[in-house]
Amino acid sequence: MTRVSGIWFLVCFLVFFSEIQEANGCTLCASVKLVSTFREDFSNPLVNFIATGRLGKAILRPDGGGGTEFAVGQVLRKPKDWKNTPSLVFEKYLPGGEKSPDSVTVLLGNWQNGQLTPLRAIRLESNASLPTIRNQVIQNPTPDTRFLTDIFSRLTLPEPELAADAFMEWAKAEDALVTDAAKKLSPMLVRTLLQEKATPSERLGLLSFLLGCCGILETDSVFLDQAFESKDPRWRSSRDGLLAGLVLLNPSLGWKRALESLSSSSKPLTERLATLRALKMLYSTGLREYRDFESREMAEAFEKAIGQMDLADIAVDYLRNWKQMRLEKQVLSSFPAKGEGPLLSRSILQYAIAFRDRPACAAFLEKTKKDQPDLVREIEEIYGKSP
Repeated sequence: MTRVSGIWFLVCFLVFFSEIQEANGCTLCASVKLVSTFREDFSNPLVNFIATGRLGKAILRPDGGGGTEFAVGQVLRKPKDWKNTPSLVFEKYLPGGEKSPDSVTVLLGNWQNGQLTPLRAIRLESNASLPTIRNQVIQNPTPDTRFLTDIFSRLTLPEPELAADAFMEWAKAEDALVTDAAKKLSPMLVRTLLQEKATPSERLGLLSFLLGCCGILETDSVFLDQAFESKDPRWRSSRDGLLAGLVLLNPSLGWKRALESLSSSSKPLTERLATLRALKMLYSTGLREYRDFESREMAEAFEKAIGQMDLADIAVDYLRNWKQMRLEKQVLSSFPAKGEGPLLSRSILQYAIAFRDRPACAAFLEKTKKDQPDLVREIEEIYGKSP
């Protein structure tokens, strides 16, 4: 039985996760805790050892230390100096063990100088799931449209780890890639997942958007609209994805709901924030009518948001980040009176500084310097100098 060093565990653990390249991620999954995927972990250079096996009992030593036994099964990746050892002891407690005789653990680690530092343990409820893991270790796929569409069916699998990993790949993909891949999905499969009560609620927003990309107008737009209007908390937390999907599938109805949501500051803030996230998702799809604000409704929705003190700073920040100048006049004219709306004041000044080469923004900065010199000086020190 070989003992695994615990000295390097923390160092390797931190380096392991810092080495993972993170994508911007899907806008609709911003509230989801993004963890590393199988693909990211398998491709990480620190992971030079991957093996299947079973966790054994926890061990408590007389000196107060302890560990966990691991019976090594098949080694899927091994370093050059790996010795065929039937079992290991980790100086780390991995609770639970296998749930049944058919369950298995896939262990990822860093083998160095004859010692193994465990970095991740993937618990599989069934040995039948192992071929999926083996194939991904060998193929090291690229996260493109084909990869996303290929793994989508894993969301229907009874194996929790495989389903969660498939969702995480979609959640970490950029919006334009998500949109492109979603068009190739089976509407029936997406619809089934949305209607399945066992589907975790944090997946509903993304799934709703996917249905908007690939769904059937006559039936799926009705479903999305009913879910958007529902008072059920399960759907209320997914309003951003529902609305973005509804706009794509049924623009007239979707924009009606969006503009209704932003029609008044008396609407719940959470509802209006969800609508802004839906607009951000639509912009990030890369579709010209949203990205270039050619959609009249897109411009109208942002104009409504700019007119609401508790929402305007977020809307202005979006426009600045997107370098969108179509609503420049509305942004600058929304500058609050002295002492009011500090967040909005800062957002608008930052917007003006970002586009200070434009006559209207330059004139606004000069005027504001005279009225509120301290505030302008503070924002300039943080974000740059105006001419």
